[in-house]
Amino acid sequence: AVIEIAELSCFRCGRCCSKYQPQLSEAEARAIAGKLEIEWQQFVNEYTDRRWPGSDSYLIRHNDNGCLFLEGPVSGRQYLCKIHAFKPKCCLDWQFGADKPECREGLKGRWNLTLDSAGRLSGSPVVLREFTDFLKSLDNRS
Repeated sequence: AVIEIAELSCFRCGRCCSKYQPQLSEAEARAIAGKLEIEWQQFVNEYTDRRWPGSDSYLIRHNDNGCLFLEGPVSGRQYLCKIHAFKPKCCLDWQFGADKPECREGLKGRWNLTLDSAGRLSGSPVVLREFTDFLKSLDNRS
């Protein structure tokens, strides 16, 4: 089974969420706190990085897994966002890209797959088949 880059979409490896801290405007932070039904000051204290000097913007705090809202692995290799339905704009703007080191790291780290120079995934035939089935299952949920 050969999978071309054009067929790939985000496979929820969580690498971007474990590598970067989302920056939120105050409005986004307050909206997330509201959706979580958490008092504003509690949200600031428990979910934002106090090292960030901004007073009109915030960074979501990380733990050993990455973003505090990153959950996983779920079903073996998939990571999920606990606030997916109302995640911040910077997270919405992130797009999978075979050229992005984070996405390549996710393929290697979560699936032991690599992309060759022609843009094809390579790895064990069994894992390629599992990955193909996994991608189909994601498409069926959309």
